[in-house]
Amino acid sequence: MIRLERLKRIPVPRGEAYFGRAILDDGERVECIIRYRDRRVPAAMTRVPDPRFLRVLGFEDVDDDRCCVAIEHVRGTSLAQLAQRLKREKRWFARADTIALGRELLGALASAHRAHDSATRIVDPANLIFADEGGLRVMPPRSCGIAIPYMSPEHVCGDAITAASDIWSAGVVLYEMWSGRHPFRGASELEFLKAIVQERPAPLPVPWIMSMLAERPRDRPDAREVSAMLPRSFDR
Repeated sequence: MIRLERLKRIPVPRGEAYFGRAILDDGERVECIIRYRDRRVPAAMTRVPDPRFLRVLGFEDVDDDRCCVAIEHVRGTSLAQLAQRLKREKRWFARADTIALGRELLGALASAHRAHDSATRIVDPANLIFADEGGLRVMPPRSCGIAIPYMSPEHVCGDAITAASDIWSAGVVLYEMWSGRHPFRGASELEFLKAIVQERPAPLPVPWIMSMLAERPRDRPDAREVSAMLPRSFDR
């Protein structure tokens, strides 16, 4: 375990988070983001040998049910923030940008699924960060939740959440980037939940994205299979 200094509470879509410093065993203080999570999740589940995932610096006990996870801090812009900015400017992502992000995200998911054979539960625009120094960085697996619009049908229904659930969530993210609209609509959280379970998204002429949104988890390709479907290039 490490000691954590909470310096400033930061707004996050779900849960509680702070900007702070992690005090390591050798006394070094490292800037980090502090998130709360369930203590029952094995610590090893948050670590993946892939540089696209943000590094977990350590954990601090809170109570019998929760602990804090210290995550390396990188300066950058989340996909959610970038999407909001583009909407204000009446612009949207180029198709080539969607393919590029898809390639990086699917590569990261392939590494995580190979390491742990389970869902990361973090595929959400708020958890995908374009680092100022370049490249996509992804929040560590099981370090924070996802918003309702990115939940898979099986997640909504309380069924088993697997690697295929991550593929669905990634499919929603990429559908939204490609088309400029979410595949489902709902005026409230309840309506959104119903739409995810009961409706099918309007088809796009993009087979690799639509394959990720297959209703049954077993009908979705895995991350490596989707990566193989991606176009090698696309005009902006």
